[in-house]
Amino acid sequence: MASATIMPWATGRLRVPEFLADDTTHRQLLARNLNQVAAGLLDCTLMVTLASGATSSVFKDARINTRTCASFAPTTAHAGTEIAAGMWWVCANGQVTVHHANTADTDKTFIMGIVG
Repeated sequence: MASATIMPWATGRLRVPEFLADDTTHRQLLARNLNQVAAGLLDCTLMVTLASGATSSVFKDARINTRTCASFAPTTAHAGTEIAAGMWWVCANGQVTVHHANTADTDKTFIMGIVG
């Protein structure tokens, strides 16, 4: 398995700690976070690029587990061709392994959704 690329995705989404000594600040953070969720900003995607010259790519993320439903939305023509060619993937704890055709294309980039 070749290493693949996970592109940095600066979400700007808030993370709310489970406890804050200042109750007012904690409630404000909770409200902002819930408003982001209501607006559809769930922070459950990654921008990924399949490894060229390999038949599989591994993407690691702590949010992935054996019950994760991963989806792939192609962002380039080569990525779309890969979907049509029948790429498939398997989720495990902390990573997803994507099986794909061995090509020299370096732009097989997707937005990967992570749910579960």
